[in-house]
Amino acid sequence: MILWLRNESCDSNSHDQSHCVARCVMPNPKTGPDATKPIIEIAILATPEATLSTVFGMNDLLASVGRDWSFVTEGVMGEAAIKPTIVSLTGEEMQTVNQGWLRPHRALTEEYHPDAICILEMFIDPHTGLDSRYSAEIQWLQRYWANGGVIATACTGALLLAEAGLLDGKETTSHWGFTEGLARRYPAVKVQGNRAFIATGEGQRLMMAGGGTTWMDLGLYLIARFIGMDEAIRIAKLYLVEWHESSQHAFSYLCSKRQNDDAVIAESQVWLAQNYDQSAPVNAAIKNSG
Repeated sequence: MILWLRNESCDSNSHDQSHCVARCVMPNPKTGPDATKPIIEIAILATPEATLSTVFGMNDLLASVGRDWSFVTEGVMGEAAIKPTIVSLTGEEMQTVNQGWLRPHRALTEEYHPDAICILEMFIDPHTGLDSRYSAEIQWLQRYWANGGVIATACTGALLLAEAGLLDGKETTSHWGFTEGLARRYPAVKVQGNRAFIATGEGQRLMMAGGGTTWMDLGLYLIARFIGMDEAIRIAKLYLVEWHESSQHAFSYLCSKRQNDDAVIAESQVWLAQNYDQSAPVNAAIKNSG
């Protein structure tokens, strides 16, 4: 059985992220790679605006679960515990945003129901959003969620969930450069731009990581959830992945700068954006401005 505690226990302010996950993952029938147990299938959604480093990176990370640790440490290939599957709407080969080519493993069909699906970085204009160009994928996600699916996003992948209405009334995070646009376009979503990871929704089935390399954290959370914490730690060691202990706050203030001809006011605006979470930030800003 998997028991996810209140998400506050898993926020990015924890000094020990691996311990945080350990508190959330309870023993279950899939607590370790075992050839006698059903393999977990995790889909990775590919779109023309996807960045290949995240798609292939997540594919490689998940494919190594149960297989690579014993190979590296003992010279014996283990049994794979997760089957990553790259999917797209049609399953046809596509050229992606940075001119790379990708051939998905399969198409998204109505009957397809993986154990989880990942939606990773998409190169999208934060001011215009998605419009309606992914309506078919969004409809699939809505059906999948209604049927008990687990959805994990990183970076701008959260925009698809927001467009699908799956984040209404829920906390979410995304790349720090997109959080203002996300909040403006989807006012029903509680955007927490300083958070590096959020799990929410019924059964904590919606998981969202922030920008950049936090997709690796997302992969480790999925491994911990479906396979077990021990294997997640082994994969982290194998790939030299360090859990992100800090929030995105250090970067998010860059999108909060305001132009002002008065240098003191401009400096105070930037200071407030960086320190809004302090107690009595306005008084502190006045003192800081001299």
